[in-house]
Amino acid sequence: MGPSAIELVLWEDHLKERFAVGVIHTHPFHPSIYVHGVFKKSLVNSTTELNRAIANLIVHSHNQDIVPILSSLPTSIMIFDDTPIDTKVIKHIFKRAAEDLESYNINDDCELLEEYAGDPWGRTAVQRDRAIESAVTGINPFDVARPADWDSIFDRWWYLVTEQEHVMSEVTECPNAYKGAIDFRNGRFAN
Repeated sequence: MGPSAIELVLWEDHLKERFAVGVIHTHPFHPSIYVHGVFKKSLVNSTTELNRAIANLIVHSHNQDIVPILSSLPTSIMIFDDTPIDTKVIKHIFKRAAEDLESYNINDDCELLEEYAGDPWGRTAVQRDRAIESAVTGINPFDVARPADWDSIFDRWWYLVTEQEHVMSEVTECPNAYKGAIDFRNGRFAN
Protein backbone atom coordinates (compact mmCIF):
# COMPACT_ATOMS: atom_id res chain seq x y z
CA MET A 1 0.00 0.00 0.00
CA GLY A 2 1.04 3.56 -0.53
CA PRO A 3 2.86 5.21 -3.37
CA SER A 4 5.07 2.82 -5.27
CA ALA A 5 6.71 2.58 -8.66
CA ILE A 6 8.29 -0.12 -10.75
CA GLU A 7 10.85 0.24 -13.50
CA LEU A 8 12.13 -2.34 -15.97
CA VAL A 9 15.84 -1.60 -16.40
CA LEU A 10 18.70 -2.54 -18.66
CA TRP A 11 22.17 -2.25 -17.13
CA GLU A 12 25.17 -2.26 -19.45
CA ASP A 13 28.41 -3.87 -18.25
CA HIS A 14 31.13 -2.37 -20.44
CA LEU A 15 33.92 -4.44 -18.89
CA LYS A 16 32.41 -7.82 -19.66
CA GLU A 17 30.46 -6.70 -22.75
CA ARG A 18 27.05 -7.76 -21.48
CA PHE A 19 23.62 -6.51 -20.47
CA ALA A 20 21.72 -7.29 -17.29
CA VAL A 21 17.93 -7.00 -17.31
CA GLY A 22 16.12 -6.31 -14.08
CA VAL A 23 13.36 -4.63 -12.16
CA ILE A 24 13.56 -1.87 -9.56
CA HIS A 25 10.51 -1.79 -7.30
CA THR A 26 10.23 1.38 -5.22
CA HIS A 27 7.96 0.50 -2.32
CA PRO A 28 8.20 1.76 1.28
CA PHE A 29 7.77 -1.63 2.96
CA HIS A 30 9.66 -3.83 0.52
CA PRO A 31 11.87 -2.00 -1.97
CA SER A 32 13.70 -4.41 -4.23
CA ILE A 33 16.07 -4.75 -7.14
CA TYR A 34 16.14 -8.02 -9.06
CA VAL A 35 18.28 -9.03 -12.00
CA HIS A 36 16.27 -11.43 -14.14
CA GLY A 37 19.08 -12.37 -16.48
CA VAL A 38 22.26 -11.47 -18.28
CA PHE A 39 23.14 -11.79 -21.94
CA LYS A 40 26.17 -10.96 -24.06
CA LYS A 41 26.14 -7.81 -26.15
CA SER A 42 27.39 -9.79 -29.14
CA LEU A 43 24.04 -11.61 -29.26
CA VAL A 44 22.23 -8.34 -29.86
CA ASN A 45 23.03 -6.44 -33.05
CA SER A 46 20.00 -4.15 -33.21
CA THR A 47 17.37 -2.50 -31.04
CA THR A 48 14.83 -5.03 -32.34
CA GLU A 49 17.03 -7.96 -31.24
CA LEU A 50 17.64 -6.25 -27.89
CA ASN A 51 13.92 -5.88 -27.27
CA ARG A 52 13.25 -9.48 -28.35
CA ALA A 53 15.96 -10.75 -25.98
CA ILE A 54 14.57 -8.73 -23.06
CA ALA A 55 10.99 -9.88 -23.68
CA ASN A 56 12.04 -13.53 -23.96
CA LEU A 57 14.16 -13.32 -20.84
CA ILE A 58 11.48 -11.74 -18.65
CA VAL A 59 8.42 -13.49 -20.07
CA HIS A 60 9.99 -16.93 -19.91
CA SER A 61 11.54 -16.41 -16.49
CA HIS A 62 8.15 -17.06 -14.85
CA ASN A 63 8.58 -20.77 -15.69
CA GLN A 64 11.70 -20.96 -13.55
CA ASP A 65 12.35 -20.86 -9.83
CA ILE A 66 13.25 -17.18 -9.70
CA VAL A 67 11.54 -14.13 -8.28
CA PRO A 68 8.58 -13.21 -10.51
CA ILE A 69 8.52 -9.73 -12.01
CA LEU A 70 5.30 -8.97 -10.09
CA SER A 71 3.77 -10.25 -6.88
CA SER A 72 0.98 -7.70 -7.29
CA LEU A 73 0.19 -4.94 -9.73
CA PRO A 74 2.21 -1.75 -9.21
CA THR A 75 0.48 1.59 -8.79
CA SER A 76 2.78 3.28 -11.30
CA ILE A 77 5.29 2.31 -13.96
CA MET A 78 8.11 4.66 -14.90
CA ILE A 79 9.15 4.68 -18.55
CA PHE A 80 11.97 7.04 -19.39
CA ASP A 81 12.29 8.68 -22.80
CA ASP A 82 15.86 7.49 -23.25
CA THR A 83 15.25 3.82 -22.51
CA PRO A 84 16.42 1.45 -25.24
CA ILE A 85 13.54 -0.85 -24.32
CA ASP A 86 10.53 -0.35 -26.59
CA THR A 87 7.35 0.71 -24.75
CA LYS A 88 5.41 -2.08 -26.50
CA VAL A 89 7.87 -4.62 -25.12
CA ILE A 90 7.55 -3.18 -21.61
CA LYS A 91 3.75 -3.33 -21.87
CA HIS A 92 3.89 -6.93 -23.15
CA ILE A 93 6.15 -7.96 -20.27
CA PHE A 94 3.85 -6.43 -17.67
CA LYS A 95 0.78 -7.93 -19.32
CA ARG A 96 2.28 -11.41 -19.19
CA ALA A 97 3.38 -10.87 -15.60
CA ALA A 98 -0.11 -9.64 -14.64
CA GLU A 99 -1.66 -12.72 -16.27
CA ASP A 100 0.53 -14.89 -14.03
CA LEU A 101 -0.81 -13.39 -10.80
CA GLU A 102 -2.78 -15.96 -8.84
CA SER A 103 -5.72 -13.68 -8.15
CA TYR A 104 -6.05 -9.98 -8.60
CA ASN A 105 -8.93 -7.60 -9.12
CA ILE A 106 -7.56 -5.35 -11.87
CA ASN A 107 -10.97 -3.69 -12.30
CA ASP A 108 -10.85 -2.55 -8.69
CA ASP A 109 -7.35 -1.14 -9.19
CA CYS A 110 -8.55 0.84 -12.22
CA GLU A 111 -11.50 2.26 -10.32
CA LEU A 112 -9.33 3.33 -7.38
CA LEU A 113 -6.67 4.82 -9.66
CA GLU A 114 -9.34 6.85 -11.46
CA GLU A 115 -11.22 7.92 -8.33
CA TYR A 116 -8.05 8.96 -6.49
CA ALA A 117 -6.06 10.32 -9.44
CA GLY A 118 -3.23 12.44 -8.09
CA ASP A 119 -4.00 11.38 -4.49
CA PRO A 120 -2.04 8.23 -3.62
CA TRP A 121 -2.79 8.66 0.09
CA GLY A 122 -6.57 8.73 -0.49
CA ARG A 123 -6.27 5.52 -2.51
CA THR A 124 -4.02 3.97 0.12
CA ALA A 125 -6.52 4.69 2.89
CA VAL A 126 -9.24 2.84 0.95
CA GLN A 127 -6.87 -0.07 0.24
CA ARG A 128 -5.87 -0.23 3.91
CA ASP A 129 -9.50 -0.26 5.06
CA ARG A 130 -10.35 -3.00 2.57
CA ALA A 131 -7.36 -5.07 3.71
CA ILE A 132 -8.48 -4.78 7.33
CA GLU A 133 -12.05 -5.72 6.38
CA SER A 134 -10.74 -8.70 4.41
CA ALA A 135 -8.68 -9.86 7.38
CA VAL A 136 -11.69 -9.60 9.69
CA THR A 137 -14.22 -11.23 7.36
CA GLY A 138 -11.89 -13.72 5.68
CA ILE A 139 -13.24 -12.67 2.28
CA ASN A 140 -10.53 -12.08 -0.32
CA PRO A 141 -11.60 -9.15 -2.56
CA PHE A 142 -8.94 -10.18 -5.07
CA ASP A 143 -10.30 -13.68 -5.55
CA VAL A 144 -12.22 -12.92 -8.71
CA ALA A 145 -12.39 -14.65 -12.08
CA ARG A 146 -10.43 -13.16 -14.94
CA PRO A 147 -12.77 -10.81 -16.80
CA ALA A 148 -13.78 -11.72 -20.35
CA ASP A 149 -12.59 -8.32 -21.56
CA TRP A 150 -9.13 -8.78 -19.99
CA ASP A 151 -7.26 -7.06 -22.85
CA SER A 152 -9.29 -3.85 -22.68
CA ILE A 153 -9.14 -3.79 -18.87
CA PHE A 154 -5.39 -4.30 -18.96
CA ASP A 155 -5.07 -1.46 -21.51
CA ARG A 156 -7.09 0.79 -19.20
CA TRP A 157 -4.87 -0.15 -16.23
CA TRP A 158 -1.70 0.35 -18.33
CA TYR A 159 -2.80 3.83 -19.34
CA LEU A 160 -3.55 4.78 -15.71
CA VAL A 161 -0.25 3.55 -14.23
CA THR A 162 1.96 5.00 -16.98
CA GLU A 163 0.26 8.39 -17.36
CA GLN A 164 2.96 10.96 -16.54
CA GLU A 165 0.97 13.10 -14.09
CA HIS A 166 -0.07 10.01 -12.15
CA VAL A 167 3.49 8.65 -12.03
CA MET A 168 4.75 11.97 -10.69
CA SER A 169 2.04 12.05 -7.99
CA GLU A 170 3.27 8.63 -6.83
CA VAL A 171 7.00 9.26 -7.07
CA THR A 172 6.91 12.60 -5.26
CA GLU A 173 5.25 10.91 -2.27
CA CYS A 174 7.78 8.07 -2.00
CA PRO A 175 10.01 9.94 0.52
CA ASN A 176 6.98 10.42 2.80
CA ALA A 177 6.04 6.77 2.35
CA TYR A 178 9.55 5.65 3.32
CA LYS A 179 9.52 7.91 6.37
CA GLY A 180 6.16 6.45 7.38
CA ALA A 181 7.44 2.89 6.92
CA ILE A 182 10.48 3.64 9.08
CA ASP A 183 8.32 5.29 11.75
CA PHE A 184 5.97 2.30 11.71
CA ARG A 185 8.91 -0.13 12.05
CA ASN A 186 10.25 1.89 14.97
CA GLY A 187 6.88 1.76 16.75
CA ARG A 188 6.06 5.45 16.40
CA PHE A 189 2.49 4.60 15.36
CA ALA A 190 1.83 2.13 18.17
CA ASN A 191 -0.89 2.94 20.72
